[in-house]
Amino acid sequence: MSSATVLILLALPLVVLTCQAGTGSLGKTGVFKFSVSPAVGYTFSANISQGQISEAYAKSSAERDARNAIYEVLRENSLPTNDVEIKVDFTPPNTPLLAPNDPCDATVTAALYQVIDGAVLYKCLEGSLTSFTIEDDVTVTASQPIYESQWRELGLQIVSKLEAKGSKFQSTSVSVTN
Repeated sequence: MSSATVLILLALPLVVLTCQAGTGSLGKTGVFKFSVSPAVGYTFSANISQGQISEAYAKSSAERDARNAIYEVLRENSLPTNDVEIKVDFTPPNTPLLAPNDPCDATVTAALYQVIDGAVLYKCLEGSLTSFTIEDDVTVTASQPIYESQWRELGLQIVSKLEAKGSKFQSTSVSVTN
């Protein structure tokens, strides 16, 4: 056996190990749990301002953007989009907004929310600002099984697309089922 052949045989396991499809559970359904400061367009208030429309419009916009992001990510990763089921569990928060130049001070006696860079990031009440996040679940059932590590990567890509729409994600987790 030549030395070149021996080198190829020794290198073969390294090539095979780097081409693995994924790790973790294999399943058709990924459940993404997001902790997110929503884009202002995904919120509503009786005193509409800064891009808010209505509760129905906020819900429709958030669901549409999530679905579009998921389909886009699946296509970009060469995964089939036919027979994919998507369930977006999103309830738009009622967030009366603090005017852009108004301070959060003791005169604010009812909760108002502060928008920064298109996302509702803070709740203001009596001079105190606290982080504002909501929990959002998205369930995606694919037409073929996908490894847990791949579901996690898809989740990160979906987050990236939704952050481009103004939301700011604090945490993301995924669970995989068959």
